[in-house]
Amino acid sequence: DEFPDWFEKKQKPVLDNWLRGEAERKKLSTSWMSCAGMLVAYVFFPEYIAVLAIWYQAIADTTAKWYGLKEPRFGVFKRPKIIANKSIQGALTAFLACYSLSWVIISMDSWFGLSLFPFPLDMNFSELSLMIIVGSVAAIFAELFGWKIDNFTIPVLASYSMSLCVV
Repeated sequence: DEFPDWFEKKQKPVLDNWLRGEAERKKLSTSWMSCAGMLVAYVFFPEYIAVLAIWYQAIADTTAKWYGLKEPRFGVFKRPKIIANKSIQGALTAFLACYSLSWVIISMDSWFGLSLFPFPLDMNFSELSLMIIVGSVAAIFAELFGWKIDNFTIPVLASYSMSLCVV
């Protein structure tokens, strides 16, 4: 199936450039790395940890890139870089997105009766808070130091670090 002519001429180039830059279009897709990271998270870690880690992978990479490239920058600084092409703005936004999303997912059960996060009933608020903060920070470190395989390292590192918080 082909796209309609109007889409091919007007919308597809815009979407291609926004979603994937010229250099990324020439590389192998990172989808397989995402799948491998999700598989490792589900196989080696408890389900409630894997669910959060996979959500972190979905949100951290996207928000870090999108907000890290967006104008305006912080104050008078021009895109303060942390590492290579990673910005402070992208890293902070990704952390806030992971942290906020965690509480939304956990709260869905009490708000709407949707159990999207099968966390243990004996887990208290402080343990859960620590796990979420550590997992969000780990996701950001994996994003910053992912060595081009951050789609794999985000769920694995976040799962591992959250599992260390839960005894």
